[in-house]
Amino acid sequence: MQIETVNMAASIERVICRVESRIIVLVQRTCNFCTATQVGVSGVWTQKIDHNLELRAMKKDGVVQHARPLMLLFGWMGAKRKHMQKYEEYYLNRGYTVLTVSSSPIDILKPVRAQGIASKILNHIDDRSRNVGRQPILLHGFSVGGYLIAEFHVKLNSEKTIARDLIVAQVLDSPVDFDGIPKGFSTALTNNPALRFLIRNSLHLYMNMFRTSVLEFHKASEAFKYNKYCVPSLFLYSKADPVATLETVEGFINGFDQRKIPVQSKCWHDSPHVSHYYYYPREYTDILTSFLDTYTPGTADIEGRQDPDEDEGQRKMVV
Repeated sequence: MQIETVNMAASIERVICRVESRIIVLVQRTCNFCTATQVGVSGVWTQKIDHNLELRAMKKDGVVQHARPLMLLFGWMGAKRKHMQKYEEYYLNRGYTVLTVSSSPIDILKPVRAQGIASKILNHIDDRSRNVGRQPILLHGFSVGGYLIAEFHVKLNSEKTIARDLIVAQVLDSPVDFDGIPKGFSTALTNNPALRFLIRNSLHLYMNMFRTSVLEFHKASEAFKYNKYCVPSLFLYSKADPVATLETVEGFINGFDQRKIPVQSKCWHDSPHVSHYYYYPREYTDILTSFLDTYTPGTADIEGRQDPDEDEGQRKMVV
């Protein structure tokens, strides 16, 4: 019986790997049509760091404006380029530099890979801090992107990095805790109810078999809930969301509130998972703007923080 279960778990992993390879092919095809500018935002400079990280900043007269803060944008699983573009445009129009973080199913199911992404982000922040100065950092995560934020918190707690001194706020849209991963995966991968049922139950089996992974999920979840550096947080969620459940999200909110960590929230009644912006664009951006205006520095404050000895050439890059 044990051998059969192990074989079944191995089969599940092979299926997930096939799904991952198909997603990578689709992403590569999409990237072939990407340009350095985006609809709605003129003069956008783009740098594809690797298959997980892509950097965007405003460009004026051939000079990249490495404005601060730096927004780390963690997409949901299966998020397409056109989906993330709306959020990138919002932050670019505020004068932010945007680092978009994407992940595959395997990146989520294998914590060592998610931890590798978190380490890459920290390395990028440390390198940029040396090259273009210290930048206030914000995080905005969607669905299982919230798990990557949790792994980011783990790395903040365990690695020597300048990032822990720079984080000023985080936004969680439809965040999923580790126990919501099977439902989140099945929802992202297919609309077929029978296939969703099969994927969800297969992933429950996968997680039960690979207990080491579950322990890592727990560790990341606890790091996020503890929020060691008391990062002000905004939660955006819905009563109609079966993936990021009301109980899960309000558990995060209540935990932060009890620890006196600044927390704001908005709960809608009918918007689906990671669709709050599309159902309520004006209200969504008004809430987000109010939160950012409260906890993030304005342009004048950012320039005021600039090290007077820092070379102008370090702050701008001609491309």
